Amino acid sequence: MAKKKILIAEDEHVVAEDQRQTLTDQGYDVVGVVYSGEQAIAEAREIRPDLVVMDIVLSGSMDGISAAQQLRPLGIPVVYLTGYSDGQLLDRAKRTEPLAYVMKPAKSGELAAALQIAFFKAEQQRNRVPDVARNGTGIHEADEQFRLMVAGVSDYSIFTLDADGKVNSWNRGAERKNGYSAEEIMGRSYDVLFTAKDREQGVPLAELEIAREHGKADDTRWLVRKNGELFWAEGTLTGIRNESGVVTGFAKITRDATERKQMQEALLQSEERLRIGLQAARMGTWHWEIPGDIDTLDESLRRLFGIGPDYPINSIEDFYALIHEEDRTAVRAAFEKTRNEGVHLATEFRVVRPDGTERWFLDHGEVFSDAQGRPLYMTGACVDITERMQAERKSKESEERFRLFVANVRDYALFQLDADGRIVTWNSGAESLLGFTADEIIGQPTARIFVPEDVANGQPQREIEEAKTSGRAIDERWHMRKDGTCFWCSGVLTSVRDEEGHLRGFAKVMKDETERRNASERLMASLEEKEVLLKEIHHRVKNNLQVITSLLSLQSNAVQDETVRQMFDEACNRVRSIGDIHELLYRSPDLAHVDFDTYINRLAEYLLSFYDVSPERVHLNASAKVQLNLSDAISCGLIVNELLTNALKHAFPQDRAGSIQISLTCQDGECVLEVADDGVGLPENFRLEEATSLGLKLVSVLAKQLQGTVRLQRIGGTRVTLEFPQADSEKSV
Repeated sequence: MAKKKILIAEDEHVVAEDQRQTLTDQGYDVVGVVYSGEQAIAEAREIRPDLVVMDIVLSGSMDGISAAQQLRPLGIPVVYLTGYSDGQLLDRAKRTEPLAYVMKPAKSGELAAALQIAFFKAEQQRNRVPDVARNGTGIHEADEQFRLMVAGVSDYSIFTLDADGKVNSWNRGAERKNGYSAEEIMGRSYDVLFTAKDREQGVPLAELEIAREHGKADDTRWLVRKNGELFWAEGTLTGIRNESGVVTGFAKITRDATERKQMQEALLQSEERLRIGLQAARMGTWHWEIPGDIDTLDESLRRLFGIGPDYPINSIEDFYALIHEEDRTAVRAAFEKTRNEGVHLATEFRVVRPDGTERWFLDHGEVFSDAQGRPLYMTGACVDITERMQAERKSKESEERFRLFVANVRDYALFQLDADGRIVTWNSGAESLLGFTADEIIGQPTARIFVPEDVANGQPQREIEEAKTSGRAIDERWHMRKDGTCFWCSGVLTSVRDEEGHLRGFAKVMKDETERRNASERLMASLEEKEVLLKEIHHRVKNNLQVITSLLSLQSNAVQDETVRQMFDEACNRVRSIGDIHELLYRSPDLAHVDFDTYINRLAEYLLSFYDVSPERVHLNASAKVQLNLSDAISCGLIVNELLTNALKHAFPQDRAGSIQISLTCQDGECVLEVADDGVGLPENFRLEEATSLGLKLVSVLAKQLQGTVRLQRIGGTRVTLEFPQADSEKSV
């Protein structure tokens, strides 16, 4: 059989040479090595390789993804080998339909395995013919295409259950979202995905019964990943019925909505802060329907007056009765003057609460009349000014404080709308913020202050409808001044209703938040730049480590002495150990810490494969629910690498079976790392501090670097314990 022809596109020359030699040793015909996307296209068109191993970031103006797009019409498949793993890059790469995707630094055998799978998939694609041509029906092919489509979906968790609720299919999205591989979950009850509380309350069984009876069950709740992490899932469980209508199983589709859940909770917290802020302002509103003599106090004003929702306030006389008898005559006269002459109401008075306490209020209001000048209603707001009035009695400085208080109100636009959404009042803060005088804006629809885009999509009316149904509508968006300039505004539109619940209008509060928003955007941009820089640093370090391992690999191939070759292999493993840590940091949203549990499990898997030790013969259990800073992670990683390597090489000779335990815990400022095996053990006269091998010397040196102490025990095998102080930046998970 002719050798498969492979073209390598890699701009790191040392890495490219290592790939060329590795693939040649594995029996492939490497027909060329190029260093740019342009060269890859030119060479591929000329020599027509069977496959291209393509780095994504190449020299020149064209990257590997763009080159792969131009190779697709030629029918030349691509396998990506790259150090980049960010989501946007992966999305671009997936559109080129690569046969495999291998991350740098590539482990031993990874590239070979990826190429075997790639050639198998390519052969399947070439040999696939429609079922219609073979047996007269396309059903089997359609079913298989649908199965492959579902299996390939990674953004949604899609799986099926049998009639008893046990998993019988599991796609990539389910594995990605829930953490279980298909081998781990198949045949198990799907209740393992639910929280312990939901299982105790019978939620999984109830969900199955609802779907069985009604066809489907909506499922939005906290679920649990394999690692114990909670995530907010939105999904549906659907019953699968046979031709007789009997439920034979279920289909479950969910998506991770944790981020949206967090945004909703943040919005609720924001609304609560706004409510508390209005309470802190100690303000309340009133509304007097003059022809029917119906007086209404809102909940806030009733609370300020010390009366509950059931306290009878029906007429203006009921309102006057709440006012201190010494102030009642002046207040009555002020109200009558406003009603008869249309002047602005501004009066101060005391209210005696039912518990006997006395509070001062400042009352502002307006009268609204019909076309014949007959007064229809008065509306206004009372502000509790007790503290200010008390301070005035003690010092003349209170007058200045009150003046500043009133002046500060100009920072807020306060106005009212009628039930149809037209502006009926306009304060000085609104004039200052939006540029319209009261004469220019009163009677106009609120759409006048929205930007044209929001007006076109009906946002002003939607805001009014939301306030009607929900009582308020939070508004944070761009608004437009009279002169056409735009500003970022936060505000709230509140519906105003009478005691019978009839809508009387709306109250609007607005504040210019443009500078705060700009400052926030500048801060976010700065943070994003720093994160990009840190990721690039970790990527470059990881690539440089790949170059080092490639140099060591090339040198090792030229060495005949097996002992020296073994030394080179161990050196490569140490460099890969450091490279894995930088890879985890590059992929992690937290660029300051390493998930050590993920790291040691990957290291253990690699070393078992490297030393050809079957997991069935030597069982390895690793647990480290700790996040370490970069410095400590590298030191601990190298120590685990040396101790695990030593155990795999010497603890289980002549195919002896056994187990190895690795653990790292941190508590009360102290971390404990243990590597233990039940193998043949070390000689009685062995002393770790006197060890002559480089690996065990590294353990002692790195322990000192961590300011830790090492203990060696020989009970039932070998146990090495390292205790070191926990750094402030490290944390348990």
